[in-house]
Amino acid sequence: MSRPSVVLANLVAMCLCPALGAQTSSKPSPAGVADAPASYHVSFERRDAIPSVVSTSTIALPFQCTSDGTIFVNFATPPPPGAASPVPTYHLVSISRSGVPHTFALERAPGLYSVSEVDHFAHGSGLVFLVRATPDATATDLNKKPKPRRYSYLLSFDRDGTYQRSIQLEDGLRIERIAVFPSGGLLAFGFDPHDHVPKLVMLRADGTYLKSLDVPSGAMPDSAVGTEGARRGVLTAGEFVRLGSSILMLQDRNDLPILEISQQGSVKVFHAQLPEGVHLVDFIPSDSSLFALVNGEAGAGGGVYELQPEDGSVSRIFTMDDWRDAAAVACVHDGKFLSIDHGDASVTLLVGTARLSR
Repeated sequence: MSRPSVVLANLVAMCLCPALGAQTSSKPSPAGVADAPASYHVSFERRDAIPSVVSTSTIALPFQCTSDGTIFVNFATPPPPGAASPVPTYHLVSISRSGVPHTFALERAPGLYSVSEVDHFAHGSGLVFLVRATPDATATDLNKKPKPRRYSYLLSFDRDGTYQRSIQLEDGLRIERIAVFPSGGLLAFGFDPHDHVPKLVMLRADGTYLKSLDVPSGAMPDSAVGTEGARRGVLTAGEFVRLGSSILMLQDRNDLPILEISQQGSVKVFHAQLPEGVHLVDFIPSDSSLFALVNGEAGAGGGVYELQPEDGSVSRIFTMDDWRDAAAVACVHDGKFLSIDHGDASVTLLVGTARLSR
């Protein structure tokens, strides 16, 4: 979900309402075919407050996590009264399992001005931002007309938040989402700026074009730009989430399927076999399995389902402590459910343990 257009959430008062990306199972589980999945309850315990992290009451969802359980969270600061732009400012922070924080600041990239984040993706060796920016230093002059042209760049940081390099992307595709395969290659979703046809493409590690991917017929919209009602404006991919060496693409429209893209470039539809009336809202990153944030009809039945990566069937169902919403789970690592409490200028890591329900 786009960083400037993500859902903003205060996790203390969050509801599991059907989201723009909510997916209804295209293959409801047949009754009586298999035993019901085992149910678990997750209880959380607080760890020490994390030092040197300036928290805000609002964060930008979704969370991201790497395979070692490090959480990446974007804190949002509303603009001051009378500000020229109504858009909040964001600062991205990583929090390791041991509570060590690192900050990733776009202003550390030299020679770029008027920088705005479009997307980011955390991976094993670092983090990559997709941004729009200009090399023209006069862009900071609010009275300059016309405004300098802005381009798409990839900014790379290591896991400690140290800036490494910037890459200007080619103009042929307006990229809206970016992901990194374990091989170092890149997956991008974007659209042709002339005919607005959406595309999935692979890029080399240096950002140069590698190839377009063949997508199953009807699996993506005909146009990436809507013209009516709620669909007016740019329609994006929704979210990229790792699944082993592949990437899952959860789309913004609930009439479009989840796609699984291998690092070789094959694309197939992933079927989440959810019970009738249960909707997939989001995926929760995990080091070993596939977890889905779900919501039942009329807000009932919300929780976390573990899905079998091979066929999308439900293997386990998890409910949370009454005071901890399932949407606040950042990731599942080493069998533990990781989350944070934030606000009051402090951040606390929460670790949840699942126990079989009785």
